[in-house]
Amino acid sequence: MKRIFLSLAVLGLGMSLAAEDKVLMTIAGEPVMASEFMYIYEKNNQETAIEQKTIDEYLDLFINFKLKVQEAKAQGIDTTEAFKKELAGYRAQAIPKYMKDQAAIDSLVRMSYDRMAHDRRAAHITIQCPMNADDSTTQAA
Repeated sequence: MKRIFLSLAVLGLGMSLAAEDKVLMTIAGEPVMASEFMYIYEKNNQETAIEQKTIDEYLDLFINFKLKVQEAKAQGIDTTEAFKKELAGYRAQAIPKYMKDQAAIDSLVRMSYDRMAHDRRAAHITIQCPMNADDSTTQAA
């Protein structure tokens, strides 16, 4: 019963555009926000429509994932040299995938160029006048 309620709550939060971010669940003492769950769910299920069945199945996977991460942190696995090396390898594999999108790079370059065309550097020059100066002295300065 609790699981059905939780699934319905996740579905409702995911479909509501105006929903504010709330704590969806707490796993191993750490709060899990509804936005985090929905972001990961939508990222991994882009081809399928949001259905109750898929959310229920994904909820189990998500909870198991979070529990494994918490256990790894508790054991200190995230600080080992082997883990850091493996993570660096994953990053090295992922970076070229995103850097090869020439259309995206061209778009960013164009945006930067257009912004530079509108940005101006202002330089202010201060000229001192006597405090009791008349209008003609002020204008001349």
